[in-house]
Amino acid sequence: MHYKQISVVDKVMMRVEILKRANGWRPFLYDISVDMCDFLVKRNNPIMNIAFSLVKPYLNSNYSCPLKPNETLFCDNLTWDLDKFRVRFPFETGEYALRFSLFFHKVLKLTINGSAEYSNYREY
Repeated sequence: MHYKQISVVDKVMMRVEILKRANGWRPFLYDISVDMCDFLVKRNNPIMNIAFSLVKPYLNSNYSCPLKPNETLFCDNLTWDLDKFRVRFPFETGEYALRFSLFFHKVLKLTINGSAEYSNYREY
């Protein structure tokens, strides 16, 4: 995924939602929104820190605020190590989805969705 910025943006909100499929997709555990510029400086949200640490190896490294014209944000070859994810988050057997959204000046600009199914996650 590549995103090229056209104009200067200083009000960027990130939203991360975890959903579980149970008669349709339902919110599960976390639905967190944070100011991206504030988070990149302070790293003061523990759940977002965990989520960011899982994604950071796949991102280009120089994110700063405000986002400037012609900057390209990219996330390449993203794969999930479900065991690492499960160690940090308590999931039971079922189908789950992760939705990541970016809002610039309160307008939705980007959404990334992914899903996975857990079954027999305990080792016997």
